[in-house]
Amino acid sequence: MFDKIVIWKSRVREEYPHLVTLLSNAKEQTDLETGEITTYGTLQGMRVWIYPTAIRIEGSLPKFLYEGGNVIPLNRHTTEEAIKKLSDALQINLEDARVSSLEFGGNFLMKHKPSEYLKRLGELPRRQRYPFNQDTLYYRHKGKEQPDIYCLYDKVADAKAKGMPIPQGFEDVNFLRVELRLNGSIAKQMGMAEVEASSLYDRTFYSKLRRRYIDTYFSISKLNKLNANFMEEIKTPKDAVDGFLGLMLAKAGQGVQEIDSYLEELKANQVFSDRVNYKRTRDALYKAASKAKLSTKDELVAELDDCFLNLKANG
Repeated sequence: MFDKIVIWKSRVREEYPHLVTLLSNAKEQTDLETGEITTYGTLQGMRVWIYPTAIRIEGSLPKFLYEGGNVIPLNRHTTEEAIKKLSDALQINLEDARVSSLEFGGNFLMKHKPSEYLKRLGELPRRQRYPFNQDTLYYRHKGKEQPDIYCLYDKVADAKAKGMPIPQGFEDVNFLRVELRLNGSIAKQMGMAEVEASSLYDRTFYSKLRRRYIDTYFSISKLNKLNANFMEEIKTPKDAVDGFLGLMLAKAGQGVQEIDSYLEELKANQVFSDRVNYKRTRDALYKAASKAKLSTKDELVAELDDCFLNLKANG
């Protein structure tokens, strides 16, 4: 389930002088203050930087292993193959290389367009919901630091936009990519002393990362359909208000988009002087829209839930 990674290997220039000769389109850059020389180039699609005391390698492991696209991600065993192939290509043992960034996720074959599922995904605790376009949705932290990002997007549309090869027969399928991206302090995030390239195919680490990936998905609130018999569940005026809001959102058929658009209008008109009131309004609307006793599971939400339940069961 791995895709792009960034790894670092310490103390290499003196130990491995052959590295420069292996790179394609190799170039040098000199630090005018220190005089240190950095060489950078590519190796079979992977980008490589050779610093005086370290080597940095960045790229997609599936693209490197399969010499093509990354529509099919790597599992634990094929990740080990990719690391060993990369070690052979560089003529360096990379098992102890430190991992500073990774992408972990899966491509799910869905019945409908990926954008239809994104419409039904609400808030994720301690994250901000950022719809990039109708085909891409990010859950990110506030501010500049982004230790982790949860991302969902149309994988085929993304591959076509980037000019990547798509396996025959997959050109028009509905592939929803769901991805957890970890950047910086990965060991701390995972509660480990260090995360190395060999950790990526270690059973314990892989299972722990997989569990975090699945749990994050189930932490996202979902907008379901209003139960046809919701009138029977109304006991208080608040229930009635929640039922009305849920009914309006269900009729709109767009759920999250309707709430987000409304909030943007409130902000554009500077309705509240205290910005925290926008969050309170959003939280109240999401709570009303997804109120369990007034709703029944949407078919598309159920389908996506099943993907992750199957992934959890087959771990």
